[in-house]
Amino acid sequence: MKYKQILRCPVFVNDGWVTVIDGIGRLGVMDSQERGTFFRGEGKVKELCGGEGELEPIVEHRLFPELIRTVQKVSQNTTTSASSSSASASASVSGPSSSSSSKMDPQQASQAALEKQELLSALPLVFLLLPRLGGDKFKETIMPLVPSLFSVVDRAVRATLLQSLPTLIPTITTRLGSGPAGKFINQKIFDPLCGGFTDSEPQLREITLKSCLPLIQSLTASNLEKLSRYLVRLQGDPVPGIRTNTVIFIGKITPLLTENGREKVTLSSFERGCGDPFVPCRVASVKALVACGGFFGDDVVGGRWREREQGGRGHFCVIIFETRNNNKIRK
Repeated sequence: MKYKQILRCPVFVNDGWVTVIDGIGRLGVMDSQERGTFFRGEGKVKELCGGEGELEPIVEHRLFPELIRTVQKVSQNTTTSASSSSASASASVSGPSSSSSSKMDPQQASQAALEKQELLSALPLVFLLLPRLGGDKFKETIMPLVPSLFSVVDRAVRATLLQSLPTLIPTITTRLGSGPAGKFINQKIFDPLCGGFTDSEPQLREITLKSCLPLIQSLTASNLEKLSRYLVRLQGDPVPGIRTNTVIFIGKITPLLTENGREKVTLSSFERGCGDPFVPCRVASVKALVACGGFFGDDVVGGRWREREQGGRGHFCVIIFETRNNNKIRK
């Protein structure tokens, strides 16, 4: 049988791996739209990146370098454009003559949108590959990327980055060791991450809160205190679900706080939660108080309850579970 007849066989023509390998070979000549479509649309690419063991040669030498090149190029362009637009906006305030340069022409805007989609398509694949990277390759390629990615002023990119922290943080700890990893996490990740707590988009505030869980074991005492202040602020969030998740989160970090911090942050937070108008938040506060009860003496909790009673704000700990009536909370 001639080779042309073999190549026409459906096994070779319709196989997904043939399409993926052919696409990886052409990544260097694809534009941003084609690269984004390839990264996003081929299920075999995710399967190839999410394997186990050492990287396959085609992944190590062809696919991974292209993914890193995409992330480096687009994140740098996005950061640069955001900085220049901020500078242009500042200049436009001081003089009307510079306002014309602050606008991006339609072609540039279209290209920027395509590059952003390319970045959003490449990032999940990069994070799928993290556990399979060796220590040297991880330090050379991933470590310099993390600070630049956190400097990108885009909610979609930030959300993708935050959702990858459960994979990124353990990999950093494994590759660097607990000491250097803790220093990197506190200096390069935690500080820019805190900007999400004050973002105007509720979904990003909630993602930021949830993404802090993998970090808490590595945070310094000063950063834990800083995180506590943000958590207190989130308890006044207009979104009930964020207030509820904040109470749950505070219960989880309570063992890491100092005795003074537990009394100031934890008890005060549970107290506010018990008086929240949102019923699930009150339920979460009661459950968290029960779970953390071993950290507080009865005299501390009782003393604060009496103070609140005398001040006319006796909602703390004055809670009865009505098990016969769908576990509703009654004061």
